[in-house]
Formats: sequence, structure tokens, C-alpha cells
Amino acid sequence: MRNHTSQPKEEGKERAGYIVETHAVNFAYTTRQLPAVQQLSLQIPKGVTFGLLGQNGAGKSTVLKLITGLLPPDTGSVELFGQRLPAHHRQVCSRMGILIEEPPLYPHLSGWENLKISCLYRHLSFQRIEEVLAIVQMEEMALKKVSHYSTGMKQRLGVALALLPDPDLLILDEPTNGMDPQGIIDMRNLIQRLQQQTGKTTILSSHLLHEVELVCDYVGIIQQGRLLYQGSVSDLKQQYASHQEIFLDISDNLKAYQILLAHGFDMNQASPLVSFFVPHMSAITQAIDVLREAQLEIYQIGPKEASLEDLYLHLTEKAHAFIS
Repeated sequence: MRNHTSQPKEEGKERAGYIVETHAVNFAYTTRQLPAVQQLSLQIPKGVTFGLLGQNGAGKSTVLKLITGLLPPDTGSVELFGQRLPAHHRQVCSRMGILIEEPPLYPHLSGWENLKISCLYRHLSFQRIEEVLAIVQMEEMALKKVSHYSTGMKQRLGVALALLPDPDLLILDEPTNGMDPQGIIDMRNLIQRLQQQTGKTTILSSHLLHEVELVCDYVGIIQQGRLLYQGSVSDLKQQYASHQEIFLDISDNLKAYQILLAHGFDMNQASPLVSFFVPHMSAITQAIDVLREAQLEIYQIGPKEASLEDLYLHLTEKAHAFIS
């Protein structure tokens, strides 16, 4: 498990680039239930797109509600922009844009009217409506009733609502839930544009690992309310480089598989091709020597770059085995 070590700091000051910090947070919905979040110490750098990963029920939405002050921790503390919650919730609230679960929309009103209502109670200029509609690329649909919107359009309008106050921190809970493939692509492009054009800190939760890998540079992986990893995707890949998978294109796949297995190589039994895992890259040379001794022809050999999904599965399976 990888976690940054928390350091004491003066109240009210952001510490060296962190926009969100939690310290040993525990939370349970009732005293009879197991904690939904356990010993959560999370640090999210400023200006990144941060993906909170975990299967359904892992505690992702609960973590986001704790971060935003919608839920108070049972023990531990939460700080945003260097301000402790809930004491400074009002000061930090205007700096957040939040879309957790379904967006709060009035279906009988148009998209523009929904944004207008939000502007009125937030005391924002109506000019901001046109700006956020342009950001989410919904200018043409703004005057249509929300009841006629697709799921993807409703989610994009929800993002527009969250962007109205021009927040420093944008929090999106499963923003692609219920979307068709095109809607998922549209949301992915929107999140990428936000990062490129505004440099805002964005936290999104998801169980779609491929999508997270495309848009997030930092991730946090949780399982059963516990944080297994936090840090950059590149660091995660480096940390698990010893789990590198090597693919072979060879003259006799079955014979190659049996020979490598007999020589103690960690073979991937789930692969339809010959592949094995290496503890270090020099093991590739050893495999080649063994196969040549058996007079097998090697047409191609090379590493498979580990995807975020591969690393997630490896990490969670290892944690599950440890807990069991």
C-alpha cells in the first residue's frame, strides 16, 4: 500500500500543492454497520485530474461526500484549500463544483432555465450561463426541455451546473453512469477539455478503468473503504514493473508453454497465447535461451504494457488475498 505521510501544518494554509487532504478518516452510516470508509488518509495535488477507483460499493461516493462536507467523519479530519471541515465549510463551498449521483434538474424546464435558477440562488451573472454552455458544448440544446434530454445530455448539463461558480475544485461522481458509448466519449472529451483549457483540479469516481486511464494523471484505489494506492498512474506502473507480462510468437505454443512452466516461469494460464510474467527483465533472456535449447523457433517476443486495469486487478487481488 502506498500513502503519503501527513505532516502537521498551520491551520488555514494550503500545504505545498495539495488541494484536498484527509487524515485517518473513518465513517459508518450506522453503528451496526461496518465502516464504509476506514483510516482514509488522502492527498490530492492541485491542478490534476484525479480518478477515484473501486468497484460498486467500495465507498467511492462516500469518500466524495466526506471530501465535500456532505457527510461528517466519525473520526479523523478533512481539509480543503487548507481549511478544516466542517468549521470552514461556508468559506470553501463557493470554490467547489459538485455533481454527486444524479444532477438536480427540473425536467419541465429547459437547460437554460435550470442554469438560470442556479444563478439566481448563487447570485451569479446570467452571462455565466452562456460560458458554461459553451464549455459543455450544449448551446444548441439549451432551450429544449430537460425531459427530452438523453442521459448523456443530462450529465453534461449537471457538469454545467457544477461549473457555474467557476470552481477551483470540480467533483464528479460516476459522470458516465447510464451513458451509451457516444455519451461516454463526449464526457471523456469534456473532462479532457476542462483540464487543458482551465487547469482545474477535477476529482472523478468511476469503475470504468479504461476511461479513467485516458483522462486521469493521478488515481486513488479503494477497496472495502480502504485506500490501497494513491499517486500518479506512471508511478503505479513503475511500482508494479516486476509484474511485467511477456508475449511470445513461437513455432510450437504448447511445447513452449510446457517447457517454460517446467523451468519455473510464471505462466499466464488465462492467455490464449504463450505469455509469462517476469520478476525482472533479465528473465526474458533466460526464457529465450531455454526455448532455443529446445530448438523452437521464436518469431517475436516483447512486453505487454500494463494497463491501469491490469494494475488495478493485481493490486486488489493481492489485497483481497491478504485480508482473507
